[in-house]
Amino acid sequence: SFGHILRVGAMTFAARPSLRESWLMAVRENGMLLQHATLQCKADHEVVLGAVRQSGLAFGFAVPQLRADRRFVLEAVRQNGIALSGAVPELKADREVVLAAVQQNGIALGYAAPHLRADRRFVLEAVRQNGDALGCASLELRADREVVLEAAHQSGMALRFAAPQFRIDPKFMLEAVRQNGIALHQASEHLKSDRKFVLEAVRQNGIALGGAAPGLRNDREVVLAAVQQNGFALGFASSMFVSDRRFMLEAVRKNGDALGCAAFELRADRDLVLEAVAQNGEAFRFASELLRADRQFVLEASRLQGTALCHAALALRHDRNFVLEAVRRNGAALAGAAPELQADREVVLAAVRQNGFALGFAGSQLRSDRRFVLDAVRLNGDALGCAALGLRSDREVVLAAVRQSSPALRFAPEQLKADPAFAVQVPNSDGIRHVSNALSCRAPLLGPNRGANLAATWPNGNAAFGPLPGDKAADALMCTSSALGSNRGSLLAAALPNPNGVAAYPATAARPREPVVCTSPMPCGSLLVTARPHGCAAYPAAAAPSTDQARRVLRCGSALPAHPPHGVRTGACQAAATQSRASPLPAGGSVVADWRFLRWRSPGTQSRQ
Repeated sequence: SFGHILRVGAMTFAARPSLRESWLMAVRENGMLLQHATLQCKADHEVVLGAVRQSGLAFGFAVPQLRADRRFVLEAVRQNGIALSGAVPELKADREVVLAAVQQNGIALGYAAPHLRADRRFVLEAVRQNGDALGCASLELRADREVVLEAAHQSGMALRFAAPQFRIDPKFMLEAVRQNGIALHQASEHLKSDRKFVLEAVRQNGIALGGAAPGLRNDREVVLAAVQQNGFALGFASSMFVSDRRFMLEAVRKNGDALGCAAFELRADRDLVLEAVAQNGEAFRFASELLRADRQFVLEASRLQGTALCHAALALRHDRNFVLEAVRRNGAALAGAAPELQADREVVLAAVRQNGFALGFAGSQLRSDRRFVLDAVRLNGDALGCAALGLRSDREVVLAAVRQSSPALRFAPEQLKADPAFAVQVPNSDGIRHVSNALSCRAPLLGPNRGANLAATWPNGNAAFGPLPGDKAADALMCTSSALGSNRGSLLAAALPNPNGVAAYPATAARPREPVVCTSPMPCGSLLVTARPHGCAAYPAAAAPSTDQARRVLRCGSALPAHPPHGVRTGACQAAATQSRASPLPAGGSVVADWRFLRWRSPGTQSRQ
C-alpha cells in the first residue's frame, strides 16, 4: 500500500540524514524545488513547511495526505496564505482555514471556494491585509462601498478592481484619495483635471502627482504640495521645474530629497545644496561629485546635518584631521567617518563632547568599554543612552552621567531608578523627575536624608508612604504625623503636581479646600512650595493670605500652637511662594527658591531636597 511505501521510505530516509538536510536547505532557498524532491521529502512535515514559507505554491507538490490533513494545512497557511492553493477542495471551503489564509495574505482569497469569495466578512479581512484582494471578490462585493474603501485604504491601485461607477463618483473618490492618494490613478479623467481634487491626493501622497492631468503637473502650487509630501514627486512634474533655480530652492526647503530630481547643473549649486542638506542631511547624496569632495563645503554641510558626511568623498571620510574637525562642529558627523575612526578614542570623545548621542556611531568595542564610557558621560551625560546595555545599569557610570546632565537618568533601568539608596544620590530636581514612579521610601528606608528621598516622588504623588485613603488622597501621599519627622515640608512637597491639592498631612485632617494655613513652628514650612502656581505657600497663620489668593493648595493640620514661636521669620516663609531669596531661618538654615524646587540647607548636613 502507499502507506507502507511511505513508512519504508521514511526508514530509509532517516538513515540518510545528509540527503534530507540537503533538500531542506534547497527548498528554503527555492520552495518550488519541492516538485523535484523525493517522495519521502514531499511527505516530510519540516521539509514541506520549509518550502511553503519560501513559496506558498510549493504546497501543491506535497503528498495528497498532507494536503488533506486539516491540522497541517492550517499550520501551512499560517506560514504562507498562498499555501491554500494546494489544499484539497474541502479545506478551501473550510471557514477557519480560509480565514487564517487571508489574514496572512489577502490574495489567498482567490483560492477560496466561490461562496467564501462572496462572503462579506472574509472579503473585508482579505482587503484589509492586501487591497488587491478586491480582484478576487465576487462582483457584488466589488460594488460594496465599504469593502472598496477598505481596499483603497490599503492599496490605492485596488480601485482598478472596483465597480466602474465608483471611479466617476466625486464624493467616493475624494474619500478614497484622502485615505490613499495613489487612488488618483484610478479616477476618471475629469477628476484628474480637477485642481482641488488633485491637491487632496498629492497632499496625502506626493507620488499621486503621476496620475494628475498634464496641465496640473505644470501647476506650481500642486507640484510644491506634492514635493512637500514626497521629494521624489518632482520626477512627475513638468521638466521646466527641475531647471528653475528659484522653484528648486523653494522645493528643497520643503523636502531636501527634491534635489535628486534637480537638473545636473543645479546639483552643483552650493546654496541650493546647502538648503537641501539643512532640510534633510541625506539629500547630500544627490550633490555633484565636486561638492562632495570639497573640504570646506563638506564641513559646512556636516555642520548643518551630521549625516551629510556619510555621502562625502571616501578620501575625506578616512582623513582623521578632517573628521576631527567635522565632529567638533557636529558630533553626529561621526556616523559618516570611516570604521577605523569610529573606533578612535580621541575622535569619538570629540564627537561626544559636541553631541552625547554620537556615541551611538562609535565602534561596539568602545561602547562596551567601561573606562571609555565613563570618560564619555563625564563629557556629555546623554552618551549614557548609547552605552552598552550592561553599562546603563552600572551605578558609577549612571551617576557620572547624571552629574554632568541630570536628564540622562532617563536612560537608566527602572530597577536602578526605583532603588531608594540610589535616589538619594541624584544631584538635583531635573534628575529626580526621571526617578521611577514606583519609588518606595517608607520611614525606615529614609535614612538621614529624608528630604532627598521624598523629593524623588516630585513628578508623581503616587508613592509608598503608607495607606492611601481612597478619594481623600487620590494620586497623592498620605503620611501620619509619626512618619513626618522634622522635615514635614519636604514630605508635603512630594504632592506638588496633584491638581486637587491633596497631600500628606495627619490622617485626621480633612481634605483641604481653604487657604493654606500652617501652624507649625518648624522652619521646613517655608519649603512648602506646592501652592506656588497660585502665589502663596504654607507659612505661619499670622501671615496667611486671603481666601481668594489661595486655590487648591495644601493645608498642614498640625495641632501645634496657632502663633509661631519667637524667631520664626515669616518673611522667609513668604519668599518660598514668590520664588525670591529668603531671609535666614533659625539655626542658620536658608531657603533658596528655584522654579522647580527648594533646597533647605542646615549647618553640618547635606542639602535636603
